[in-house]
Amino acid sequence: MVRMLLPRSAAGKGLAVLTAYFDDSGTHATSRVTLMGGLYGNDAQWTALEQKWQALLDDPGKGWGPLARFHMFDCEHGEGEFSGKSQGARDHLIYRFRNIILESRLHGYAMVVSTPDWDELVKGDYLDGWGDAERFSVTNCLLTTLEWAARESVETEVAFVFDDRPQRRESNRRVYSIYQHYSESERVTPKPVGISFLGSEKSLPLQAADMFAWESNRYAQEWLAKREKMRARPHFRHFLATNRFKLQCGTREAIKAMIANVEPGSWKEAAIERLAEYFRASSPNLEVFRRERPA
Repeated sequence: MVRMLLPRSAAGKGLAVLTAYFDDSGTHATSRVTLMGGLYGNDAQWTALEQKWQALLDDPGKGWGPLARFHMFDCEHGEGEFSGKSQGARDHLIYRFRNIILESRLHGYAMVVSTPDWDELVKGDYLDGWGDAERFSVTNCLLTTLEWAARESVETEVAFVFDDRPQRRESNRRVYSIYQHYSESERVTPKPVGISFLGSEKSLPLQAADMFAWESNRYAQEWLAKREKMRARPHFRHFLATNRFKLQCGTREAIKAMIANVEPGSWKEAAIERLAEYFRASSPNLEVFRRERPA
């Protein structure tokens, strides 16, 4: 049943498809950071993960009953299905699920933004064009996945899956449509072939993406507070040690540099104006990107 829900099983129609699963973390109103992060891999890698993930859910070990799903926040804090278990037992379970991700040879990416700084500094056309901190993070996840696939993988098509949050579907679809339009008009690969929204209860890959997103969020919050003095917790260090997982951080300094890098009258300013027009429209109109490009 789970396999039938996944776009990679059909989108490529026999071609090589890379599938990326992304989950949000820290998107509630009081969070200091906004993050979108997840994992991407080919069909064989996702199949290997699903088989091992489901087996561990069915039999987590002595003292555990079968789990309906793995949820990182609940496991870390001993809530829901993980209530009543010791911190040591929960940490060992995190270790076992983390190793499934690492053994599957997946890659990961997360984009985190300092939310108060973004809200303070990004205004006007910049805000309409780049979006709020979450939309900016989603954009970077799509772009980074496609750029990585073009450099490193043999897959010719990329499907995207996001954790289903109804209030963000339209925004995410509009971002996706830009890259789909560009791929079709310029005939470049890899080609985006679909965007889907699923719940982690039915999607094992999204449960894995949730773990990486949560670990990235935890690291980012501590790094923003302590900078060089902080030390990543062991679970996240194991991700970073593989060099297959990347975290980017939109700090106050980085946001200021982005804005300063847009010179009046430049092609970057024109691009932001077109993005702003596209996202301000009541319905998506990709014609705005078909106009003659500035010299």
